[in-house]
Amino acid sequence: MRWRYLILLLALPALLGSQSEDGTDPFSGVPRLLIKTDVAHLIYPNKPAVSAGIDFAIASPLRADLTLGWFLGSGYFSNFKGETYNGPRLRLGWKYIWALDKTTFFHLGMEGRYDRITNREWANVSRQGQQYVEIFLRNRQIESLGAAFRMGLQLYFGETGRWLIEPECHLGLARHDVWYQDPPDVELASAPEILFNFRFPEGRSYRFNPAIAVHVGYALLR
Repeated sequence: MRWRYLILLLALPALLGSQSEDGTDPFSGVPRLLIKTDVAHLIYPNKPAVSAGIDFAIASPLRADLTLGWFLGSGYFSNFKGETYNGPRLRLGWKYIWALDKTTFFHLGMEGRYDRITNREWANVSRQGQQYVEIFLRNRQIESLGAAFRMGLQLYFGETGRWLIEPECHLGLARHDVWYQDPPDVELASAPEILFNFRFPEGRSYRFNPAIAVHVGYALLR
């Protein structure tokens, strides 16, 4: 119930008009449509990803964005030949902006996320009712669905004000579903003991999901 009140609180400013004291539009420096990419996630060590998105105005103080991406691999989850860690990532959100000056805007909003990752990994397994043990390339699937509150800045620069840098921090919760697509006779024989384990457990789990994003973009429509 508290989540509903907080969502309503964040959504209320979208119902209100906004203009400067002298009557001019404080959002005249905000493009109607821009493209952007998240450079922070590209260099993320455990699971880097590329992304491309659009950011567009709904009304003067309200914007929405949609970002599609792809996980490139992982130095943590796929270290050996034949292992993989890739799949699509989707982000969809909205934000209410406040003008700090003609080129700087603060925003609050919400974002939803969806990831679907295929993690093929070598493991010691037993086969045919534990008659023998072999090293087998398991097909691990991870599906993540979550939502987060977001806060950040949009900084426009350049001679025409078309270039964008947008740092953001996210605070949310994500649900993770993990399962294996293995032959029916495959059973995990042994699992290594890891002190700091970033793996989601098999089945369904929920995790606190903080994140940092740094978008770089360019305005297509002023």
